Formats: sequence, structure tokens, C-alpha cells
Amino acid sequence: MEQTQSASALVVRNIGEIEAALAHAEKIGSILWEAVEAALRGRLEPLGWQVSEFDGDRIWFAPHDWIIKDDDADADPFFTIEEAEGPEGESDETWLAEFLQAGPNGAGVALWFSSSKMDKKRYRQRLTAQDSPDLATLLAAGVTIDNNQWLRLPIKLEPETLAQGAEDDDYSDALKPLHDALDVVLANVDCFAGLIRSGELAESK
Repeated sequence: MEQTQSASALVVRNIGEIEAALAHAEKIGSILWEAVEAALRGRLEPLGWQVSEFDGDRIWFAPHDWIIKDDDADADPFFTIEEAEGPEGESDETWLAEFLQAGPNGAGVALWFSSSKMDKKRYRQRLTAQDSPDLATLLAAGVTIDNNQWLRLPIKLEPETLAQGAEDDDYSDALKPLHDALDVVLANVDCFAGLIRSGELAESK
């Protein structure tokens, strides 16, 4: 109780600086998403991939041959970069905290594999069984399965490298974890697609 009271007093005495810092953290989060989108376009568009704009929650991207016919604004399956909730299913206050996985709720950012055509029950059963050669290859490459059986690659930035990037106004080194995740995707894109092509994850017609 005494510790909580001391923390409350500290916040009261420094609320102006805290509010200013929070506002600046939000600004850095916006800058980071601009850098992420630019990095995705730089890596993927020359390879014939489509990259969406950041919509406030996520960016999605996919090879052009995954784009839904007659609809150049959607794809299936697809990859996204978005929030990864903390252990208790909660978010943190700023994207900066989540990119660093430094907030009190442990939320982060991850690259996810998704498809609106997947039958979720069979998808999760398939991943739980873990008997697919494509899945085995992905797991060996560093892809993880979250508590809800979705495939993802975490993107956790390193604080000091990011701080140096902010000082230099150059976030290329700070985004190395993003490029590491993209390396895995690009090297194994056929395995991701294979999970859909197998039919075992596809929704029955």
C-alpha cells in the first residue's frame, strides 16, 4: 500500500512531464509505422507483392497471385503486422511500448499469417497435431504458434538501437527484427501457401 501511495505521489508531482512524454511516445509510434510501411514496400513491391497502407491497426501484404480476383484491395491468404496482446489479453498505451514489448501489460507487435477462408476449428486442430511437412518447416524456421494456434513471428525492437535511430532520424538498423521476420516469410512463402492449398485448412464449399 505504501509503495502504491509513493507511486501515486510521484505521478502527481510529474504529471506534466508524463503527459508530454506520452504524447511524444505516440509521435514516435507513428514514425515507426511510417518506417515499417516504407521498409515493407522497399522489400516486397519489387518482388511483385502488394502492401497496404497502415490503417491505424495493421498493415497487410501478400504476393500478387494471392490477390482476390476483381478486387485489388484484398487478398487471401495474407500476412499482417499488428498488435500481439499481452499474456492477459491486454494492450499497452502506445505503439512505442508495444514495439519494444516494454509496457506493463506485455503487449507486443508481430507478423501474422492469416486467411479468412480458413476453417478455424480444423486450422487449430491441424496446428495442434503438427504433422504437416509445411508446418514443420515453418516451425524450424522460427515461426511460432500463439495460444490461439495462429502462426506468427514476433517483431521486438531493441531499445538502444531504436533510441540511436531516433537521434539519427534513421530507423533502418532498428527495424532489423522486421527484416529478419520478412526473411523467414520470403524463404518459406510456399510453405505458408501450402497450408491453404492442402485443402485441410480450407473452408468446405
